Amino acid sequence: MDKDILSKLEGRIIPAYSWNSSEDFLEKGKGYCILHGNEIVTVAFTAAISDTEVDIGIETKKKYRKQGFGKCVASRMVKDILKMNKTPIWECNTNNLGSKAIAESVGFEVLETHPLFMKKII
Repeated sequence: MDKDILSKLEGRIIPAYSWNSSEDFLEKGKGYCILHGNEIVTVAFTAAISDTEVDIGIETKKKYRKQGFGKCVASRMVKDILKMNKTPIWECNTNNLGSKAIAESVGFEVLETHPLFMKKII
């Protein structure tokens, strides 16, 4: 993933929401995407990195879901994280069945669930 691709990413789960800047991500993070021509189909990236763990972020455009693209980039991220001798982490909303399915397809299992707190906007 390069700066040009980063600037074109759209969605809720993209590096811009996890990293201070594109430069910070490109220096310390890693990501993969699948393109269809110039269109970004799916992306998986390091959303957060600690000394022992790496949280994976993933986003697939709606029209490309349920075709195996998310699994492809997620699988590659997991392999890279394991090569770093770190533990891959996957977090998602319990209602996000697509994310849960991809996670399980690349070897994750549910260990814990946590409450979600959101500020009510009036």
